[in-house]
Amino acid sequence: AAGAAIVVWRRLGPAGPSGGTGVQARRYAPGTGWSSIVDLVTGASQPTPSVAVAVDPSGNAFVTMNRFVTAADARLHAARFSAATGAWSAATPLSAPAQLSALSNVAVDSNGNAVAIWFQAVGVHVTQAARWTATPAAPTLLGAAPSVQSVSLSVGVGATTDPAFAPSN
Repeated sequence: AAGAAIVVWRRLGPAGPSGGTGVQARRYAPGTGWSSIVDLVTGASQPTPSVAVAVDPSGNAFVTMNRFVTAADARLHAARFSAATGAWSAATPLSAPAQLSALSNVAVDSNGNAVAIWFQAVGVHVTQAARWTATPAAPTLLGAAPSVQSVSLSVGVGATTDPAFAPSN
């Protein structure tokens, strides 16, 4: 994985292999160059508001992205790139349907375990997180009171993949 890189971006409009709005990725490998563009999420009804990526020392990547299903339903999805197989997993929804998810972040430890964190609108913004190794886990609500209005967040992981999150008002 030395020298390898993964880039992820939001695509707007009809351009791209699948057309429409979505999220795409490319991998750079020393000696072979850039891979083909991969669609991680396609067909979003509105632009994807945020995308985040983290890569472990082995070259496995974890990507979180918000996808509008409808104007009132923006779900957080996650996809994983396996350095061993060179393939991306399908984007898996992490957040609940019919709510608005936003501003995701993701961190990965040296063992390839990842933690994703995001805002979920449940009347007000609450901070939620999911932890996964090979497949995403069910999201777990973080924070003592969902009535706290969070406006920014960050996440980090240690050797045990216990999330350290910092929502702020």
